[in-house]
Amino acid sequence: MFLLFLIAVAAALQTSDQSLPNVLDRRTEPKKCPCAFAGSIFDPFVKDASKGPARGFVSYAQDELGCTIISGQFSKGFEDKNGTFRIVDKCDNLLFDISKELDVKFSEDGGTKAFSYKFDNINLNCDSNGLLVVECKIKSYYKRQSASGASMQAGSGSSANIDSLP
Repeated sequence: MFLLFLIAVAAALQTSDQSLPNVLDRRTEPKKCPCAFAGSIFDPFVKDASKGPARGFVSYAQDELGCTIISGQFSKGFEDKNGTFRIVDKCDNLLFDISKELDVKFSEDGGTKAFSYKFDNINLNCDSNGLLVVECKIKSYYKRQSASGASMQAGSGSSANIDSLP
């Protein structure tokens, strides 16, 4: 009897209707963004990496939902134990002030302790506002140029590009 019930249910479920989801392939949230990883290197010895006194590394990891985890640590450049953390476009227009969310703790040697925060409103390349692709228009007297991407400003006077990493 039980076997007949299973055969009847299996026969009823066999259909060419594509509206029935594949149970094994269902996800609670749809994939909409590529996973991506980027970084900002604050080091004067790396050509064109950064400017200013801060030394450290900040990483940006985007998940498939477009959320980005920003993590990092600085070894020096914060001797005054004060600093802001901002993301700006190539024209220095403020995109995000992330100082409050990162809640960076400063160490005794002028660096920072490790920090990390997941941002639901910041992405790398999920849409046209992503940190790797955001554009600003530079208006000059002779021509109009385009600049894309963003950079991280840390402390007073330090900044580094946000570059895609392999």
